[in-house]
Amino acid sequence: MADITQRCVGAVVGALVADAAAMPVHWIYDVEKMKKVIEDCQQQPEFLPESRCPFYTLPTGRYSSYGDQTFVLLNSMVENKGLNTDHYKKSLYERFGPKSAYEIDLGHPRTKEDLPISGPWRPASLTDFIKNYDQGLDKTGKATDAQADGFSKVAPLVALYAGDTGKLLLEVDKAIRVTQEDDIAVECGLAAASILEKCVLGKSVEAAVQETARETSNSDVKGYIQKAIDGKTTPHTEFVQKVGSSCRVPGNFTNSVHCLLNSNGDFRDTVVMTIVPGGCNCSRCGFVGATLGAVHGLKGIPEHWISKTLNGDKLVDLANQLVLSRE
Repeated sequence: MADITQRCVGAVVGALVADAAAMPVHWIYDVEKMKKVIEDCQQQPEFLPESRCPFYTLPTGRYSSYGDQTFVLLNSMVENKGLNTDHYKKSLYERFGPKSAYEIDLGHPRTKEDLPISGPWRPASLTDFIKNYDQGLDKTGKATDAQADGFSKVAPLVALYAGDTGKLLLEVDKAIRVTQEDDIAVECGLAAASILEKCVLGKSVEAAVQETARETSNSDVKGYIQKAIDGKTTPHTEFVQKVGSSCRVPGNFTNSVHCLLNSNGDFRDTVVMTIVPGGCNCSRCGFVGATLGAVHGLKGIPEHWISKTLNGDKLVDLANQLVLSRE
């Protein structure tokens, strides 16, 4: 079994590699179209060489906006040896703000005819964050944004603070509220961090899920997790279609937990299971990939997946630097 250091590194690398693997087939909500994509690629939808995303196009190996948020958080935490929200805000603004690749000016309000756009897609929470940051507001998060951004990016926080649960949950709350002031987004992020922390500390996925459901004092969170537990025998794609494959939480968090409960333990197989139902699979892959990385450590992540991820070597180096900051 991997030691805690390698499990922490694996969680960070797993989150971002899985996001990159799913990016070319992100946000395909048409069930029949997604089935055709899976058939065409012979059940190998990871790192497709050409984007099939109907909303944006990026070169294979790049992160989605979810992965980019995680990577910005990782860089900021490495530089500061922990979460520094002022630095994190500045880093997010530089990555997603007016002078970034995310500032795509079409010369007119975006329409369906403009899709897919050539370049990255900036989510609503980041658009509001930029406005709030420009205004110098202390609370920069979007007031109502029950989206998956929060729970998908907890891996760097868990990698640094696992073992100090009180500190971890405090820092997760602070990090998510930088871009999302929505309590549902925060609650799902805290639950995801709890599950991931338990896996980093050596628990099995099933034990981590069950213990988090049992220990939480939030009845809503308990219900989100219990729904995945109760539906475990339902095939994963069918479960996602019933719950809904959108970016919204708690549904997308519940879908991720369901996938983990049905995992055979293999990193590639589990990430592909997450990809296949379509919809907002990148956000789910961020959490699922982190969890499988935590269970097996860096060695459990396919080396050729890391090499296909843009700057994969740098990612591994940053993850190792972060973990060196653990007390």
